[in-house]
Amino acid sequence: MMPDDEIARYAFSKSYFRADGTVKHSAFMPAGDGNTSVFVVTDSDDKERWEIGDRHVAPLRGKPVIARIEIQASHVERNGLAIVLDNHPPRHANISGWPDDDAKKMETALSLAENSALIKR
Repeated sequence: MMPDDEIARYAFSKSYFRADGTVKHSAFMPAGDGNTSVFVVTDSDDKERWEIGDRHVAPLRGKPVIARIEIQASHVERNGLAIVLDNHPPRHANISGWPDDDAKKMETALSLAENSALIKR
């Protein structure tokens, strides 16, 4: 993973962001398996980025993608986390290496949220 690689997280409800367009920490909090599911969207245009969410994520959730949250890999790695590419489905990766301590986990997710951008449909 290169530091300037772009990573996207897809949103299905407004719980990941505020009305003013800022991203909430909940957008990056890890799932029960300790990972945050993301897609590497480097070298893809806006249309392709939406298609990734529509094709690979929306069917699993049974809901349409309403927004995506993008962040550069360097911000993820700067917070002591790793982006582990598994390409299942294509371009899929997990943000892993989250701290065990809940307060530190939240602090890390807040840092990611502050360094990310919200793109609404």
